[in-house]
Amino acid sequence: MIDPMRIPRHIATFVRLSPDPDRAGAALERLLELVPANVEPFFSPDAERAAARLVKLLATSQAALRYILDDPEALEAVAEGLDSPTIPDVAQAWHLLGDRELSAGERAAEDHVHFRRLLLRFRRREWMRIVAADLADEGSFETYTARYSAVADLCIRNAWSRVGGAEIVGVIALGKLGGQELNYSSDVDLVFASADLSASQESRVETNLGESMVCGARSAQSGTDSADVPGTTTERVSLDEMAFTSSSSAALVKEFMTLLAGEVPADRILLVDPDLRPEGQSGPLVRSVSSYEKYWSTWAEPWEIQSLIKARPVAGPQSILRAFMEKASTYLWPDTLDAEAIKSIRHIKRRSEAHAARTTKTFDIKRSSGGIRDVEMAVQLLQLIHGRHDDSIRCPNTLDAIDALEEGGYISGNDTSLLRESYVFLRRVEHRLQLRNDTARYDLPKDPRSFRVLAKSMGYSDTKAASAEERFDNAFTEVTAKVRELHRRLFFRPLLEAFAALPKSNTSETGRSDVLDIAVAEERLRALGFRDTRRARAGLEELTKGISRKSRLMAQLMPLILEWLSESPDPTTGLVNLRNLVGAVGDQVVLVSTFRENPAAVQRLCKVLGTSKVVADLLIRTPEHIHAFSDDQELLSKKDDTTLVEEARRTASWRSGYREILEGTLRFCNRELVRIATRDLLSNDRSEVEVVAQELCGVSQGAITVLLDAAVSDLGKPQIRFCVIGLGSFGAREMTYSSDIDVMFIYDTDPSATDSEKRDAAGAAHSIATRLLQDLKGLGTPGPGLNLDADLRPEGRAGVLARSLDAAVSYYKNWADTWEFQALAKARPVAGDEQLFRRLMAEVTEQIWPAPFPESRAREIRLMKARVERERGSPQKASRRFDLKLGPGGLTDVQFLVELLSLRYGAEHNELRSGSTLERLRVLAKLGKIPEEDARRLEESYLLCSHIRNRIFLIKGRQSDTIPSRPEETVILAESLGYMGHPRSRLLDDYRRVTRRARTSFERLFYSDD
Repeated sequence: MIDPMRIPRHIATFVRLSPDPDRAGAALERLLELVPANVEPFFSPDAERAAARLVKLLATSQAALRYILDDPEALEAVAEGLDSPTIPDVAQAWHLLGDRELSAGERAAEDHVHFRRLLLRFRRREWMRIVAADLADEGSFETYTARYSAVADLCIRNAWSRVGGAEIVGVIALGKLGGQELNYSSDVDLVFASADLSASQESRVETNLGESMVCGARSAQSGTDSADVPGTTTERVSLDEMAFTSSSSAALVKEFMTLLAGEVPADRILLVDPDLRPEGQSGPLVRSVSSYEKYWSTWAEPWEIQSLIKARPVAGPQSILRAFMEKASTYLWPDTLDAEAIKSIRHIKRRSEAHAARTTKTFDIKRSSGGIRDVEMAVQLLQLIHGRHDDSIRCPNTLDAIDALEEGGYISGNDTSLLRESYVFLRRVEHRLQLRNDTARYDLPKDPRSFRVLAKSMGYSDTKAASAEERFDNAFTEVTAKVRELHRRLFFRPLLEAFAALPKSNTSETGRSDVLDIAVAEERLRALGFRDTRRARAGLEELTKGISRKSRLMAQLMPLILEWLSESPDPTTGLVNLRNLVGAVGDQVVLVSTFRENPAAVQRLCKVLGTSKVVADLLIRTPEHIHAFSDDQELLSKKDDTTLVEEARRTASWRSGYREILEGTLRFCNRELVRIATRDLLSNDRSEVEVVAQELCGVSQGAITVLLDAAVSDLGKPQIRFCVIGLGSFGAREMTYSSDIDVMFIYDTDPSATDSEKRDAAGAAHSIATRLLQDLKGLGTPGPGLNLDADLRPEGRAGVLARSLDAAVSYYKNWADTWEFQALAKARPVAGDEQLFRRLMAEVTEQIWPAPFPESRAREIRLMKARVERERGSPQKASRRFDLKLGPGGLTDVQFLVELLSLRYGAEHNELRSGSTLERLRVLAKLGKIPEEDARRLEESYLLCSHIRNRIFLIKGRQSDTIPSRPEETVILAESLGYMGHPRSRLLDDYRRVTRRARTSFERLFYSDD
């Protein structure tokens, strides 16, 4: 409780009205006890404003109390505030403090310890001056952040001079300090640049740096140490040795950082964060300007270039600083806009939001959706898009940039106000969160008391209608909701106003129309990934024209739809696919209801339409499947063979006649292909390959089962036992979207059947097999996906289509070639009488898996593989470099190796007689037949190649075993697979690394006789 004998009534009133009366009162009592002479001047009637500042400061910040007790004279800064014209500027405040210290007989210029103590006092005094004025609402947000940024600048310059770096290395600020909008308690982002080396030194370092970056990128992609990467050695020059600077410069930086950071957090002046430098924590602390340029031109991620928007020289030689800024400007504002970079930056932002959602139990004021980063990202993306041609918007400060964007006509007056007000509000909340202990904090408090203190420190008080907490929470919710809409308001609605049938915004207060100039709008459209602006404009106009329910809904949702399409690999194609889909559906309830009631479904749909021709065509043909995008449980489900066969049977059960059953089976296949492909497209997990393969086999098995039953019934149920046996990828449950369904048909009759009955049975079996081949051709997909292929049967195309069990046994025992045993080793029953399959396999098991395994058969398999490679060309030829199936380290390398070893050891290990290539590979590793590291490399290559192959089919709608050679097609492919920031080069580098390792393992194991 406050002692009324010691504290005047008006001061007690300030305490009672403060954000935390208990804390303020206790702090004031303690100051009166320990430093009364410094506190009592605040009690004067003429010092009411100063007293109000002090009370609010003590109520909000425990750190302030510590700082005052450590340095009672700091109260003078609180008393002075910021709104008087006699307040010294930052440089004057520093010199006044220094003069006072020197007058006490202490030589700051000669005493390193005293210098640091002096700098710490200066930073704390200015921090309290600014914070106290802020809490008392005596100035603008811009005033507070600009002054505190100036304080940080002065601390940096003095500390840098103190360690001796001012003449040899330049210091450049990034982030909030670069924009002169520094947080009260955040780190300061700095990078350090030195003069260039000589030509010979630079050549040597560039060569070594290139090797390091290649190997580092490969290592980062693979999750392995650089020692695992071919071409790297432990003798390689270290990164510090490669840097364009001497070790002495790096030592200066470390000494500088230590001087500012102090021994313990409580003694921190500033915490320098150098991690925005090239290569982050693993990169050298100091580089030459040429080294920065080399990195920016070759290795920099888009977000690293984006960070240069806020680059600002702070300390060091002017020649170095000018050179750095000139080079940075070249890469920040290139002649040609890189749309991939814009997409990559937006992708990283979404990933950061998702991480915040997973790891923060409350709202992250900086990273959560609707937070500070949303405003900053919106502003910086507009700067990146339009700043190449308009240097007036190249402002490092966020609020200055917002004003410049309005002045340039890139955002409307209404949006300018929204941006400024939202940004200032969120930054003020951020500052309040950090004041308590003068530490960086971004999450809203969970406990009620802290939340109330936050609300009151933001200026909210209790009313009859609502508490301070409720009023603040309502305001916060309103602001963050508005901020979430920023991208749509700033990027997409202006495009619709320029190109489509959307009402135009009102003219701004300046009299300027808010509608974007057509050229500017097209530039923005291209920057967002819409490569063909003519097709995009046509799609927008067609989707939004007219007065139908559908067109009105499209006009309302189009800002959202455009945003979601812009996040897909091919937004223009996605927009065209959407137009075609809407045209096919018309005003059907399924489309209107889905778009109106389930935004998440529309977002999924946009990503799929902007990626896959296959799914788009399926939906256009069968639009009733759109509703599946609203059903999370159905869309993301994973079904086994039994479930899929049962669902196929249910689909056919209520239909009568073979043609109706065939139509029902087609619908079943379409529905399941939409589900499987959509789940695959929404996931960038390579392990999805195995699930896709198994489900495609299940869908095929369900279709065969239903049509076999219908065909047998349609023929009058002939007196035969008939079995469809899966071979190849179908038999091994490893199909891709473009795989044929390899099958073999066998049948049997009663042993007592007459010759005539046997002939009738053979004819019936042939009819059944023929009908299945004809009716399943291309069923369920625009491509060759569900296409029955019986060419792996005995004697291939020359053999009878359906063979009796006895004939099949006789063939495999007497005439089969090695490749036919390879095929039969993957066999499994998929429809009909499974006993026939078991009888066949019982008869020919020894032929498939002989013991001992004859080396002549191993030689045949090796010769077969060599012939395949020879027919396709040398592995070194460029035409084979990116062949996913037959290229070195590709799918056939893994398949041939696993088949050879499975046949070799299958006699003694039954677990090698069934399963997919990957399942058998894992068994071989478990049995010690393949070293674990080799098995890991082979599996990685198999998954990657299969994943890419599947995605190519979904994108193009046709089979292709080669990574596209056209760069724009490779970019779409890479982005669909989750590669961002130079997606094409990342994909190709990943492919080269993975397949090269797999090829090395294959060659060593495949040609070994062990």
